[in-house]
Amino acid sequence: MSAPGGAAIPTPQQIVRDYGDTVTGLCHRMIRNRELARDTAQEVWFEVLKGLPSFRGESNFSTWLYTVAKRTIDRHIHQERTMSIRFLNRFFEDHADNGMSEMREIPVEDRDQWFRLECDACLTAIIHCLDNETRMIYLMRLLTGLPYQELGGILESEPAVLRQRYSRASRRINSFLNDHCTLYNPDGRCRCKLNKPIRYLDLQQEYRSIRDASRRTLSLYRAGDYHRIRNLWEELPDRK
Repeated sequence: MSAPGGAAIPTPQQIVRDYGDTVTGLCHRMIRNRELARDTAQEVWFEVLKGLPSFRGESNFSTWLYTVAKRTIDRHIHQERTMSIRFLNRFFEDHADNGMSEMREIPVEDRDQWFRLECDACLTAIIHCLDNETRMIYLMRLLTGLPYQELGGILESEPAVLRQRYSRASRRINSFLNDHCTLYNPDGRCRCKLNKPIRYLDLQQEYRSIRDASRRTLSLYRAGDYHRIRNLWEELPDRK
């Protein structure tokens, strides 16, 4: 099926396949409350499917879809709070002592999921050091990869202005991560709830690697296979 302007209209299945993750990520990062972010993403899809027959092909389909997404998200972000760097530091420190106890209450097989959810919430909080408008610019560029010319039509701003604001936002986010986040930079200053669990798990993994290598080494010594002993230790992960 084609729009009046001649552009092909994707099927709903194609739209979800090509844009689903980006729309979900955009809602999720713009809105800290997970339930509200999920509801907003569903509303975006409702608006897109409802408006699909009206798409006339006068712009790229991506421009039309992300314009619908932006307008939908804008209706829900008026209560989002811009966080200062001082607030973020206090926010993470207030939860610092809960990490080890929370991790130990979770079955080992579920810990990866716990880490992902906690890191995800942390990253969303960090991005909220940007005001709503700047955060939308930053995420639109970061998640969609669209050229500034096309973003200008979606965000109703000059491409040069968007480029400048995205660059400033990127520097601010990267600076915070580099100074604070120990996942981003091992020398970072943050002592959030994930700091101790991650260091603990890394030490445990290193211990297991060395323990297993030691046991295999003893076995090889008994067999007199010195060539394999040298190769075994060279295969250990670099822990520098």
